[in-house]
Amino acid sequence: MGMTRGFTLLEILVALALIGILFVGIGAILKRQSETQFRLEEQLAAAQLASNQMEMFRAKGFPLEPEQLSGKEEIAGRMFLWTRRIIPTEDGRGYEVRIQVGADQAVLFTEKMQWAIH
Repeated sequence: MGMTRGFTLLEILVALALIGILFVGIGAILKRQSETQFRLEEQLAAAQLASNQMEMFRAKGFPLEPEQLSGKEEIAGRMFLWTRRIIPTEDGRGYEVRIQVGADQAVLFTEKMQWAIH
């Protein structure tokens, strides 16, 4: 009769350690992927909000003086802060509107547009 040899305790511990390292690595990758997806969704929502604010600005007409407005909106359960600044262009021939959208003190998206004074 042949003798069967089983695994030693050391071999089992090494195998469990390798499996544990593998699961920790997979967990780290999944966490990073989740964080990246969250940031991308946040930036997309900020870009949509900036675009909406720019369209509302265009619909109201172009003012001929500097101004600054700010507000906040909730999109997909997240609160975003926006600021719309109208400033003279560097050459003095027109104005620039700059809409910045952010969350948690960080600017996530900026949209700009310039127009000339006739």
